[in-house]
Amino acid sequence: MAARKVAEQFMKGGVGAVKHAKRSVALAILLLFSLLGTGAQNSGSSTYKAKCSMCHGADGAGNTAAGKATKTPSFNSPEMR
Repeated sequence: MAARKVAEQFMKGGVGAVKHAKRSVALAILLLFSLLGTGAQNSGSSTYKAKCSMCHGADGAGNTAAGKATKTPSFNSPEMR
C-alpha cells in the first residue's frame, strides 16, 4: 500500500516524497534492528544467570561452592582471556 502511494507521488513529480519514503523505510529498519539487539543482550544475561552463575558466580571468578568443587576457572584469569 505504501509503495503505491510513493509511486503515485513520484508520477506527480513528488521526488521529495520519494526521498522521505526512503528515509522512513531506513529508519524503520534501523529501529527494528535496535530492538532485536536489546533482546539478544537480555537473553545473554538471563542465560548466564540460569546456566553459568551457579559455578562461576555473579562476577565470573568461580569462587562459589560449586565452582570450587568442580575447579571452575575464573573468567578473569589470563587463560580465559
